[in-house]
Amino acid sequence: MTKTKIFALVGMSLLIPALFVIRYINEFSRIKTVEIGNTPIELGTVSKVVLTNTQTKKAEFVLQCYFKVRSDGKPLFIQRVSIPPNGSIDFDVNPELLGKELPRMIAHKACEAIWQGPFGIERSAWWVSWQYSKPARKVNF
Repeated sequence: MTKTKIFALVGMSLLIPALFVIRYINEFSRIKTVEIGNTPIELGTVSKVVLTNTQTKKAEFVLQCYFKVRSDGKPLFIQRVSIPPNGSIDFDVNPELLGKELPRMIAHKACEAIWQGPFGIERSAWWVSWQYSKPARKVNF
């Protein structure tokens, strides 16, 4: 083998993993830039969290919801979220209250956005904390 062929093989063997790494870094940064909002707050109803993707590619991640931020316990529920490019979705942090009369007290909730990469890699992108009759708040870690 000539030196040119060796350099070409080494270059290709370094370029392919680098392209995969760049792809996954871009996917994670797309999740980090998801904006958080609320549906209008009305007494007697539970507002939903509005997740908005401002990027030109689809953002996909998993939301694990707990009773508090940074909870180490078992999640209340897990939902896969897919937000279209330049789109938004309404996310209900209280699916157990759907179609029921509201209780006197509604628990605070927190949901963690988790990016899932290759080989089972998971990484936390951000948390959203939700309280009844208050706007949702995004917390980056």
